Amino acid sequence: RPPLIEAEALRERSVPEAERICTEETSAFVAWLRAMPARDAIRPLREAIADVCRREVAFAAGDDVAQRATERIVAKLLAGPMTALRHAIDRGEALDRHAMMLFDMFAPQPGTRQSGRPSDAAVARHDSSTTST
Repeated sequence: RPPLIEAEALRERSVPEAERICTEETSAFVAWLRAMPARDAIRPLREAIADVCRREVAFAAGDDVAQRATERIVAKLLAGPMTALRHAIDRGEALDRHAMMLFDMFAPQPGTRQSGRPSDAAVARHDSSTTST
């Protein structure tokens, strides 16, 4: 066979594998997008834990050790809650209740009400982002 025909045949035989890769990567990306509200909901907890870890480890061992230890500790502590939130998304549950609990517990920030709850605009933005998934 001439080289061009062989190259074309090779490309044609590669199509199923390319389609499988595209399907897997698309599924992974869609799962990542669906988990975005969970990541947003858990962010206040992540930041609170990271702050405490960083300060305590820096006090005991210095800033360089603190940064690495903080990242590892936070990842391990939040693996379970993040998995639970992802499962809630997979079941089709809105994360509003979970997000509000985390905001109440960990995120009194500028633009929030005195109780630590996000402003009505922030809640509306969150609600619209969870209904579009």
